[in-house]
Amino acid sequence: MANQIVLLDIAAVKLFLQTQTLDSRYHTWHFNVNSFYDSQLYFQERKIYCQKWQTNENIYVQLASNFGPVTARLIDAEENIIAPAVVTTLSQSFYFTPFAAYGITVNLAGITAGIYWLQVLVGGTGTETKLISEPMMIAEDWPGTIQFEYSHSENEYGAIFQNGEKMYFRTEGVIDDFTPGITETVFEDDPGNIVRLSSTTHRSFKLSIGNEAGVPDWVADKVNRIFGCDSVLLDGKQFVRPEGGKMEPKGEEGYPMRGWKMDIREAKNRNGLTIENDIPQNNSVVLIYIGENALFGLTGDSYITKVE
Repeated sequence: MANQIVLLDIAAVKLFLQTQTLDSRYHTWHFNVNSFYDSQLYFQERKIYCQKWQTNENIYVQLASNFGPVTARLIDAEENIIAPAVVTTLSQSFYFTPFAAYGITVNLAGITAGIYWLQVLVGGTGTETKLISEPMMIAEDWPGTIQFEYSHSENEYGAIFQNGEKMYFRTEGVIDDFTPGITETVFEDDPGNIVRLSSTTHRSFKLSIGNEAGVPDWVADKVNRIFGCDSVLLDGKQFVRPEGGKMEPKGEEGYPMRGWKMDIREAKNRNGLTIENDIPQNNSVVLIYIGENALFGLTGDSYITKVE
């Protein structure tokens, strides 16, 4: 069997071969095979796009391979190592021997703001296969972006979720275009009189991806796949794509990035806002006993007792 590496489309990081050349017979880099910059069409305005990460996040990505070992690190443009990655072999029942699944984590705490790449090496020293990510722009804060937190109830899409794995992805976007919705059940008799039997209200929104400048198609592809998971949190709140929902592009001819919109709904259709905290409460009860001296022979007017 040939050496094989499985790179997941649903992973939060797009990886591809660091060094590759196009067959001289061809002129097309197919989807996700190479970097966004090198895959742009010859007539398009050349643009660079950097994936966004905050220093209070961890980069986490999975892959599978039938050879190893697997190592990874965060590097700069000169391939200086900025931070090592922790690579773990995942307990899983999805891939069969000789394949193994790996989780790769880079802690971004303390990383100086700048542009970096995730580099993954698979195989022995001197014969390893080098993988590289799209450029990543790391900063303390990225206003105008949304964090996607996603997980699934089973191993699917090539990814391992059976151990409670969660993945995180960030891109430019907002939740807007609120629309109040309602599902009505009514009864209409022969004369045309109508009676409401029941109604259920809900809130619908648009997930707008790309903001003013747009994003590459690979970002939209990941967002579309992420919503195939059971649980998708947008900035900490769970949303679901309704039945029949799809991503709608908005762009200009000759420009390689586009904005996208998609219908979403709140996963929990609650009747109001529930506020929670974990602050311990003082639940002591104060009882005041008042006794009449003449009747009980007490020397004071009252007694105060604290009951825990």
